[in-house]
Amino acid sequence: MLYEDIDWDQDVVFSYIMDPIKRRHKGLGEYIVANNLQAKLFNDPEFRKILTHVPYLDEHSASLHCLYKGAVDKIHWMYLDEDHSVGIDQTEKFLQNQGHPLIPWDPGHIHTTENYLLDIYQEIKSLWESCELPWYVDAYFDQDKQLFSALKNANKV
Repeated sequence: MLYEDIDWDQDVVFSYIMDPIKRRHKGLGEYIVANNLQAKLFNDPEFRKILTHVPYLDEHSASLHCLYKGAVDKIHWMYLDEDHSVGIDQTEKFLQNQGHPLIPWDPGHIHTTENYLLDIYQEIKSLWESCELPWYVDAYFDQDKQLFSALKNANKV
């Protein structure tokens, strides 16, 4: 469903949230792969510097509060971590509360990330951790970090 097709006053919307900085790094990695920029990531100092000075490159790495604007508070967020069982459990409870029948989960739909994508993620993460970021890059994700932290604490994970 497209964002513009949602009736925010009538529709019940749910989604998953992961650590916002991890989401940023994964999103940057997706952008880099989709645009064939892997060589620049590993070999171009200027490109590497750009990645430490921009908070995001597209919707996959942008703040959820930026993407969904005021509607972020109308979304039923579910905490997602490395162990998918937390998200599965929350989804099943949510669907039950909405009166929907449970759908059996197929473990085959839970995929693992390929090694080259993990290498890209690790490289982006190391760039983030190895330099002094401009204040606005980290601050851009403050609202997402607060939401994620509240959900994580509520799930006692």
